[in-house]
Amino acid sequence: MPQLDLIWFFYHFVMAWAVFSVVVYSSLSQSYFPVLGFIQGSDIKQIWEWRLWNYYF
Repeated sequence: MPQLDLIWFFYHFVMAWAVFSVVVYSSLSQSYFPVLGFIQGSDIKQIWEWRLWNYYF
C-alpha cells in the first residue's frame, strides 16, 4: 500500500522537523544571552525561566 507508506513517511518527516526546529530555536535564543550563559555554565533552564519571568511580569 503506497499510500500508507506515504503517510508513515510524512509523519516521521513532521516529527523530525519539529525536533530540529526546537533545537535550532533553543540554540538561537540562548545566543541572545551569551554573558548569562557563560556565567551560569550555560544553564538553559535558568535562562528560560528568567526570560519568561521578564516577559510575563
